[in-house]
Amino acid sequence: MNDYAAQNESAPRRRRSGCLRGCLVVVIVLLLAVGGTIGYVAWNIYAAFQNEPRLQAILQSVHNDARAQAVLGEHYAMMEVEHRSFPMNTGDAFAETYRLVIIGGTGKSFLDVRLEPGRGGMKLVSMVLTAPDGRQVTLKASQR
Repeated sequence: MNDYAAQNESAPRRRRSGCLRGCLVVVIVLLLAVGGTIGYVAWNIYAAFQNEPRLQAILQSVHNDARAQAVLGEHYAMMEVEHRSFPMNTGDAFAETYRLVIIGGTGKSFLDVRLEPGRGGMKLVSMVLTAPDGRQVTLKASQR
């Protein structure tokens, strides 16, 4: 045996992981980038809905209604806008509808709202609050 072969046999062999570590790093970086992007977009959409004047007016109406307070409890917050229809032609006016998820001390409730054009902007036409037990409370009825 020559000296080169003897040196290579006596040297400890390095453990090789192939491309496993490199591939894992790339996958982790991609997952973090995608997750960060999704989180950023979701936060911007959430913040945009939280600051929308129509939603603020709806929440103020709920805050001022004693029946809503009885259903929701003392402390509550709008958690999400589950559904929002863009203005649609209903034949006589353009209307918007919202379905809000509100979490209160009594549980998860849904608020269905309908807005129609009125003098000076959109007018709140109807609000129906569905309690956690499924009971529906009409906070504002449509006057047609």
